[in-house]
Amino acid sequence: MAEKSSSSKSNAHWLFWLVMSELIIIMFLLPVRTFEWLVETERRVAQSSAGREVTAWAEQVGAGWYDVAFEHTGIREQVRLHLIPTEEQRLRSKGMENLGGKWLWTYADTRIGIFFGMLEQVMVRTAMVLAWTPFAVAVTIPAVWDGLMQWRIRQYSFDFASPVVHGAGMRVVKYVFPALFFVLIVPLPMPILVIPAIAVAMALGLAWIAKHTQKRI
Repeated sequence: MAEKSSSSKSNAHWLFWLVMSELIIIMFLLPVRTFEWLVETERRVAQSSAGREVTAWAEQVGAGWYDVAFEHTGIREQVRLHLIPTEEQRLRSKGMENLGGKWLWTYADTRIGIFFGMLEQVMVRTAMVLAWTPFAVAVTIPAVWDGLMQWRIRQYSFDFASPVVHGAGMRVVKYVFPALFFVLIVPLPMPILVIPAIAVAMALGLAWIAKHTQKRI
């Protein structure tokens, strides 16, 4: 029990630092041209893999979610006003008149733009995941049903229910959602076919769990 708790904390720490490192890259290191290349490359990959209609739908829905969450609420503008003083505010504040010159505030404005641009891209990716939901359901339900039927058959036979395979299924299911979260926020072009691959992995993991659950008498 203690080992499971320790492993769980270790995985949480690993995921936390992974997310923090990605945020640091996005906020401070990702160049504007690289971000533009990321968006354009991901669009081309999505169009070739999922089709132009699905890609356009995901971009429209994701942009709509982003507008509702950050533009219509004024969050983006408030962040900008909070971090970047106006010319009048700089002149009124002694010691800030020449702080960093114009380059500092231009850099800060650029980083804010990239950060919120990446948030919009995350929304578009989330919409693309939603577009693949029918496929995930169509794959998962038969896989789980088959696993349950195999488990029922094993209850009346001498077939061995492998705890190793059962544990492997548990680990697959455990890491599916962190993997999906990582794919959504990674500052690289996301291969769209990763989404159905994750769905298939989830279905297989659940099937292994159902099939190799220990017998109950």
